[in-house]
Amino acid sequence: MHHAYLDRFAALDSPLHRRDPRAKTVALLGLLVSVILVPPGRWWPFAALAAVLATLWITSGVPLAYLARRVLTLSPFVIFSIVLFPILYAGDELWSAPLGPWRLSVTRQGLELAGNLAAKFALGVLILGLLFSVTRFHHFLHALRQFRVPRLLVMQLGFLYRYLYVVVDEAERMIRARDARSAGRSGWLLWRATVGVIGVLLLRSFERSERIYRAMLARGFSGEVVVLEQSSLGPADILFAATVLAAAAAVTLLRLWL
Repeated sequence: MHHAYLDRFAALDSPLHRRDPRAKTVALLGLLVSVILVPPGRWWPFAALAAVLATLWITSGVPLAYLARRVLTLSPFVIFSIVLFPILYAGDELWSAPLGPWRLSVTRQGLELAGNLAAKFALGVLILGLLFSVTRFHHFLHALRQFRVPRLLVMQLGFLYRYLYVVVDEAERMIRARDARSAGRSGWLLWRATVGVIGVLLLRSFERSERIYRAMLARGFSGEVVVLEQSSLGPADILFAATVLAAAAAVTLLRLWL
């Protein structure tokens, strides 16, 4: 089975890939916070932050098509809200039309809110996609532990990332076996088989988790993230993080003043 792992391009060699995971985590999450703080109706901060992100992307060498696919893959989760905001949000009416006993109205404030959500979603996914494209996931988890993020939370994130693909792989094999045995049938029998697949998948996942837990205890697992490549925070890493954070802070302060 082939899966779209988050850190698919993390093994590349670029100036951004060579930075310390702590510096990359602080810099890109700071850029994400600056994006989130942009209020509706202000558009130039998005353009400025997108320019910073574009500079980082060019430096990384990560294919733009890969990051764009991430946005398109996750876009169905927000399209519904983006479409409804201009209609349901009260404000200055720009356009209206009768719809049976109701009247459909589009407001300026609703459009601004929808555009704000769309920009934050796109830039947020691109920032996180770039972060995991230049940082191996276990290095990211190790950076979180060095920032004193609770061990239980980091451990749960690690388990989710590592074994989610195992469960998906198991589910794909079971669905393929179901399709092979159904001989093109549809309707109630197919739905009944699907329910059975879900039940068996839950049981297999539970049994697998117990086996994995015993194996981890046998190997001395303590809940801490272990990495083989120990990195040090050098002057170049500090300069990189400071530059990105300064650019994000400058955009935020200019937005407050203008």
